Amino acid sequence: MMMKYLIPLLMAAPLAIDYLFWRSRHAHLGPRLRRVIYGAILAGALLPLLSLLEASLRTDNLPEEMLLRGSWCLMIYLAMQVRFLLYLGWLFRHKAPRIASVVVACGVLFALIHGVAVGRTALRVEEVTIRSSRLPVGWQGARLLHFSDLHVGSLLRPVEECRRLVDTILALQPELILFTGDLVNIRHTELTREVMDELSRLKAPLGVYAVTGNHDLGFYIKDSLRLPREENTRLVIEKERQMGWQLLENEHRLLIRHHDTISLTGIGFERSLRNLRHTRELPATYQPQALYDTLSPHWFNLTLCHLPQPWDDIRTSGYGDLTLSGHVHSMQHKLPLGARGWSLAALLYTRWSGLYSQEGRHLYINDGVGSVGIPARIGATPELTLITLEQE
Repeated sequence: MMMKYLIPLLMAAPLAIDYLFWRSRHAHLGPRLRRVIYGAILAGALLPLLSLLEASLRTDNLPEEMLLRGSWCLMIYLAMQVRFLLYLGWLFRHKAPRIASVVVACGVLFALIHGVAVGRTALRVEEVTIRSSRLPVGWQGARLLHFSDLHVGSLLRPVEECRRLVDTILALQPELILFTGDLVNIRHTELTREVMDELSRLKAPLGVYAVTGNHDLGFYIKDSLRLPREENTRLVIEKERQMGWQLLENEHRLLIRHHDTISLTGIGFERSLRNLRHTRELPATYQPQALYDTLSPHWFNLTLCHLPQPWDDIRTSGYGDLTLSGHVHSMQHKLPLGARGWSLAALLYTRWSGLYSQEGRHLYINDGVGSVGIPARIGATPELTLITLEQE
């Protein structure tokens, strides 16, 4: 519902700036030419937003419609905003600022196009070594593959992209594969037979384990009478199990390698956190450490949790020697500043990408594979994390 109020604002503010600029700065062009220019801008700016508005008013949101009317229209709208960089340069009389504005505008436009054409599918493998004094001897050198946020419905060619993803993972020969939620974007129907066939090829000696994310719970289904959200979640989980993945919904498993045991905990997405998923701190009433009451603290513990925010509670409870999360995607953009890079996600989340360590325990946030909102990744390319465990 908020979209119906947001779209008119997105329409009005930029178009008012367009009108003032073309009226005051280019009077010498003549009224007819100015009307042509302004009309072209008006059409380019309004059409994607009108399509978005029409999609927001529909009684349901099928994945293919959301991809076409939502993601691509939003992408076109963002690309249109590059014109304001040009306007900024033309506020100056000298050539240098005007040339600079053209260069910057072209650079931004190139980044957007590159993010769609290349960055969106440019799989990268991050190799990480986790050292812990609590790791048993039998797990020395174990190789884990962590990935997250596939959002199948947002993939432009889901079967081909899933095939490439699986081929890349299998080539790394991990002993354990771990997925931290958001397999689908909106509903279970995104997991077609062809997609499931590809994802079911994921095999590892110690198994394939997963947890649910917020998108797996059907929150974004409009027509929840035709497809209740609980039913959607049940079908997503059922299809994952048909693929051979083991879903851990607030439960534990014991994993044995070379006669030594570690524990694996999966924290499913809590429905009550739907509107709090982007907050820095979760409410005190959300206490995942209660899940560990039945688990021995003597075992090295791996925890899967879609959200990274609960990490403080997990590690202070004495568990989560290594916690794996996703969810953030680095907001699908990352500037190459510093070792971690920088994203606007740093303003919303205390921890948003990569490895964090404190008091001998570790959190790794995977940047995810798919996309939400716009079908682009600028700097924050799709990530597979290959983790090697070593004794400290």
